[in-house]
Amino acid sequence: MNSDKVDANALFERMQQRQAILAEFEKLRPSAKSVYLSFTGLFLAVTCLIYLSPELLHQPSLFLVLLVASGIGGLLHRQNQRIEAQVDVLYRLLNHDVDPKS
Repeated sequence: MNSDKVDANALFERMQQRQAILAEFEKLRPSAKSVYLSFTGLFLAVTCLIYLSPELLHQPSLFLVLLVASGIGGLLHRQNQRIEAQVDVLYRLLNHDVDPKS
C-alpha cells in the first residue's frame, strides 16, 4: 500500500513537471503582439530619425538604409518562422503525436 502511494506521488510530480514544461513551451511561442511591436519599434525609430534630422528626407541614402533595414527585417522574420516550425515538428515527434511510418 505504501509503495502504491509513493508511485502515485512520483507520477503526480512527473505530470506536474510535464505541465510546467508545456506551459513554458506555449509561453515561448511567438504572438501577433511581438510582430506588431517590432514593426512599431521600427516605425518609431525612423520617425525619430526624421524628426532629429529632417534634411535626411531629401537624401536618397535614407531610403536606401530603410530599404536595406526592411529587407533584413523580412529575412530575419522568415528565418524565425522556419526555426519555429522546425521546433514545433520536433516537439510533435518527441511526443509521438505523429505516426513515424507516415
